[in-house]
Amino acid sequence: MDKKIGFIGAGKMATALIAGLRKTGYDSSCLWASSPTHKHLETLKNQWDIQINTDNMAVAAQADILILAVKPKDLTGVLNQLKSIIQPKKTIIISLVAGINAAFILDNLGKETKLCRAMPNLPVQSCKGITALWMNTSICPTDKTWIESIFQSVGDVVFLEQEKEINAVTALSGSGPAYFFLFMQALEEAGIALGLSADLSHALTLKTAFGSAQMAIESSSDFNQLCLEVAPQGGGTEQAIQALKSAAFMPLILTAVQSAKSRYDDILSEQQFPLPS
Repeated sequence: MDKKIGFIGAGKMATALIAGLRKTGYDSSCLWASSPTHKHLETLKNQWDIQINTDNMAVAAQADILILAVKPKDLTGVLNQLKSIIQPKKTIIISLVAGINAAFILDNLGKETKLCRAMPNLPVQSCKGITALWMNTSICPTDKTWIESIFQSVGDVVFLEQEKEINAVTALSGSGPAYFFLFMQALEEAGIALGLSADLSHALTLKTAFGSAQMAIESSSDFNQLCLEVAPQGGGTEQAIQALKSAAFMPLILTAVQSAKSRYDDILSEQQFPLPS
């Protein structure tokens, strides 16, 4: 029998997970969501036939697995509501909240709480995402299987041994789609600058990006070898690659990812949320 899964917050990530679960046949009567926006909840109910409520506590009371999908600034209030409802030794808590560590959540809900921190990326909306999971020692193997199955409904899953890896993961795969979109925009604009129509340049960029990713997934070669396969010596591609390297393209990407991680680290260190009493 399917466990009852409750979502506190019904934004993009929660909506993507609900859609993924329903597409894989998860029982709609076992899916609950709360949000202060009733219109959004009605849309979810109409599309996926789930149970909805504007009261977080009503959803939490139903849930075997409770997914926190709220903004960091709202988490303290949510935890204050939940601590009188959840059963630390039974309810599985999954936090999608970036920048808020396990210690803060456990201080509010109880040290014995079964807790997983998850970092999915936006392609989960197309069921092509990847989610990194870190779990505390209260999570048992059966719990782990349930958690994994939730995120497998929207893509692939990797497991982290240390919680501190989450901010690096967020900077790489969480923020990563934006880096690719920016590069794709630059490539599309380059095509237009060379005289191609906007529609043609856009189509070529999309299919090139998709095909390259698929080729890399199916190949046993590393990225450097794949690059060499496209860039024979003395050709135009090799010259383009050299131009990128001369412009410090790879160090620039490292700087960008490091910058993203630093910001996620800062969110935690700045303590932009009330500390537990």
